[in-house]
Amino acid sequence: MAEACERWPDGPYKIAALQLANAILQVDLGNTAFGPALLPAAKGFAADARPDGPVVNLSYWVYPALWRFQSLAPGRPWGALAKSGLALAAAARFGGAKLPSDWISLKDGPHPAKGFAPAFGYDAIRIPLYLVWAGMGAKANLAPYAALWANPAAPPQRLDVTTGKSLEPMTDKGYLAIAALVRCAVTGAAIPSALTGDDVDLYYPSTLRALVLIAAHQRYPQCL
Repeated sequence: MAEACERWPDGPYKIAALQLANAILQVDLGNTAFGPALLPAAKGFAADARPDGPVVNLSYWVYPALWRFQSLAPGRPWGALAKSGLALAAAARFGGAKLPSDWISLKDGPHPAKGFAPAFGYDAIRIPLYLVWAGMGAKANLAPYAALWANPAAPPQRLDVTTGKSLEPMTDKGYLAIAALVRCAVTGAAIPSALTGDDVDLYYPSTLRALVLIAAHQRYPQCL
């Protein structure tokens, strides 16, 4: 909506985008040792809601949206949120692969949250996509993902971050496309043409692949 109001300023999109931005700040914002954090919901994840709270999910840091909100509603803590997301991603590098789990407890330092599988999986795989899309794809930010996906012939894996054991392969094109986008950002490798078409499979990976293509067109058109 924030992007739509830039393209069509006379439409209802700006009001809707501001309402969404205000709701995020009023309901889903928590204070942590890393700064302001995006909580996954209004209830159930804060420090007073669970023994290991606050619990966060780093895939909720949609950095391109934060920068859109910054231009739409300046003076709010969008920059601080982006900074806290980067700090959390740097601190929450678990196990030998140095990867974040999908769900992270911030009590007594970052660690995989209780009650969730200690897995890098279908949520956390979005983290590097949003970093690259927002122009925050510095090699230091992408290092663990680039190392994980250095081999283009190997599909991404859902991993137990504590043991490094593969839990299942992630073979749909959307997940392959995220890995290819990270290789593009780090090495300049072209995204395979098999991942740039308009074919679709399951809803979630197809959506991710569409976002990858938008990010690539905006940030790394030379890789297409």
